[in-house]
Amino acid sequence: MDGYNTDFAAFYDLVLYGENSHEADGQEIAFMDEIFAGSDRRVNTVLDAGCGTGRFLVPLARCGYQMTGIDKSPRMIEQTAEKLKREGLQADLISMGLEEIKSRELFDAVICVDSVLCYLIDRKKIQGCCTKMAQALKKGGVFVMETWNIFANARLLNRENAYINKDGERRADIHEKNTFDEKTGVLTIMLDVKAKYQEKTYNLNHSESLRIFGFDEMKEILENSGLKDIKMYSGYDFSEASIIKGDSMIYTGVKR
Repeated sequence: MDGYNTDFAAFYDLVLYGENSHEADGQEIAFMDEIFAGSDRRVNTVLDAGCGTGRFLVPLARCGYQMTGIDKSPRMIEQTAEKLKREGLQADLISMGLEEIKSRELFDAVICVDSVLCYLIDRKKIQGCCTKMAQALKKGGVFVMETWNIFANARLLNRENAYINKDGERRADIHEKNTFDEKTGVLTIMLDVKAKYQEKTYNLNHSESLRIFGFDEMKEILENSGLKDIKMYSGYDFSEASIIKGDSMIYTGVKR
């Protein structure tokens, strides 16, 4: 994850999402709105734990939610701040890791999306961070978490891919190699990127590892964190939880 404190952070959106897809889409935001609206507590204050470059934070701020975003990478926080400034939006942004959360009963909702939690690898650390996020919720507050459904995308594992992403004047030639260790449940992704912008070329090497969880294992972690009424989905369309379909594993819960 240290790579997010280098030049890679400046090209994060381009490399991961390509042109015009670096912001949560209408269906993703509609999902959040519906979950928040269905809560017994009126949702106003929202913590985006691991906000990255603001993929969810910015559109949720645009919707009128009082947003707080934390991310371990100062460079990612800078990217989010720039996006907010361009739109005249406001949010509290803090450079800190999930394990540093100390808030108690401060937020109406906490979201942790885009597999952020899985970067911690160790189950005890993940359990600890889930507990901290639950503690940051007011009683009756709502929690939303999303991870990648690797099981439904098994065809993409243990292979090399080459592709090009463009966004205006920016271009990224990307070579990706990933390996999945079935014994440890750890997915390792290695990226060799040649990014070009304003006649300057950036050679970026980036690697990251994620701990992959099934629905039942993650549900147990969330219940042990002080959450109840855990619901699980395979996508932001509220489709039924299944490991064989959908790109996402989405979990919602309520603070006891």
